[in-house]
Amino acid sequence: MHRVQSYLNEAQLTKIAIGIRIGALRTRVQTTDFKILVLDDMLISLDMSNRMLIVKMILNQDNDPDLYFFDEFQKIILTHDRGFYELIKRNTSSLKWEYYNFYTREDGNSQPTIKRERTPLEKAQVFLADGGI
Repeated sequence: MHRVQSYLNEAQLTKIAIGIRIGALRTRVQTTDFKILVLDDMLISLDMSNRMLIVKMILNQDNDPDLYFFDEFQKIILTHDRGFYELIKRNTSSLKWEYYNFYTREDGNSQPTIKRERTPLEKAQVFLADGGI
């Protein structure tokens, strides 16, 4: 079949690309002690159910022995999709993960503001310190 990719939609191509990348991660010899996995909106073309399949796999939520190699990586997930951001937060622990928001002004000339999102405990402490208001 000539140009097979023309019969696939963007989501199918994205899943194939992710599969190839994961295969490369598993087979490439890793000689460094520090491993980083950065996902930069590569899941944006997938619907939420397919995103969750990839996220569950990368986070190894099912504790699959074939996916233990993901546990060796520091994971950085970047997105501009607020819904996906909240989905990641719901599927990760604020005890092990840190969440940041990046903001820029519309003028495009200023540097971005980076703000770490508070953990639920930190939010409660601020709430109590403010007198519970």
